[in-house]
Amino acid sequence: MKTGSALVGVLMCTMASAATLRAVDPLLPDLAERFGTLPGAVGIVITAYSIAYGGVQFVSGRIGDRWGKPQTIAAAALAAALATGACALATSLDMLIVLRAIAGACAGGIIPLGIAYIGDSVAYEQRQRALIRLSSMQILGTMAGQVGGGVVGAALGWQGVFLVLAAAFGLGAVVLASILRNAPARAPSAASGSPGYGWVASPRARMVLATVALEGFFFYGSLAFVAADLQTRFALDLATAGLVLLTFGAGGLLFAFTFARLFGAAPAGRVPLLGACALAVAFAGMAAIPGAFYAGPLLALMGWGFFAMHSSLQTEATQMLPQARGHAVATFAAVFFAGQAVGVAAGGAAFDRFGAEPLFLASAAILLAIGVRFARALARGYAK
Repeated sequence: MKTGSALVGVLMCTMASAATLRAVDPLLPDLAERFGTLPGAVGIVITAYSIAYGGVQFVSGRIGDRWGKPQTIAAAALAAALATGACALATSLDMLIVLRAIAGACAGGIIPLGIAYIGDSVAYEQRQRALIRLSSMQILGTMAGQVGGGVVGAALGWQGVFLVLAAAFGLGAVVLASILRNAPARAPSAASGSPGYGWVASPRARMVLATVALEGFFFYGSLAFVAADLQTRFALDLATAGLVLLTFGAGGLLFAFTFARLFGAAPAGRVPLLGACALAVAFAGMAAIPGAFYAGPLLALMGWGFFAMHSSLQTEATQMLPQARGHAVATFAAVFFAGQAVGVAAGGAAFDRFGAEPLFLASAAILLAIGVRFARALARGYAK
């Protein structure tokens, strides 16, 4: 089996997983009408998926290390296709919540195992470039979910959205499984069965996990309220605010397309440092903008900065525990999700009490500080 061939299937599954995270957001009014409740109450459908998606990381990494990462991804995508398709048949809100949780548990391990698979298959010097390809599929999937959920929902109804998502998962699973079918059989690995968590005390793991936790907390703790701030300060309607947010993904894609040309030979630490600087400028700018017109370019800069910093963290995460990368990267993902969850809760309290400007300025300062610290550690090889 050629790594490049299997990676095509992995990337297809990655895109489906990313799209499913956000595709239900535009469906809340339709789901509320279908099940006779309020849109806010239906939001538990998203929460259930997210909790299961993040919680499965502690299991999926170990399974991938033992049975093979692409094999586990293919099986997870197939299971996610079945569970997501079943969502279209839900006859009650409770049934939909359960099915969404099952789908989240199936899909949650796909992206971390994809990262770990790249770590196994691509030399360290070329790894960030390969991880950026995976990040591009995440960005495209997220954007497709945000826009496509509304477009497909308008054309085919909420059931149609779930069926399209199921088809995307199924296609990725079939493509990857067909590639793996021609590969030599892989014996289960006993060596990586129970690596424990002692490895998190290593200098690299401590730095990477602490940085990604703070990144998730301060980045998503502010990003989650950008649309609300645009609506509150500048009277944008929800649809327009949502379209402005798409420029964040465009900035991420710009980083992906220019990385090899601009930063392929950059010194260690340069890329995350530039990313942290871009994030600081973008969030500080969002706090000070006099009109909504400026939000688009700043969000594009924010997307560029986030993927510059986060792809560097992903690359280092693949080196935390080389003998059990699935376990290590899944831990990385779980810490990142936990940081996001706590950050959004704390950011919401700060937004309600103080408004967006202090929240954005705090994120600008902290993200710059942790980015500088991580870049210095990377440049010094984590030496004290």
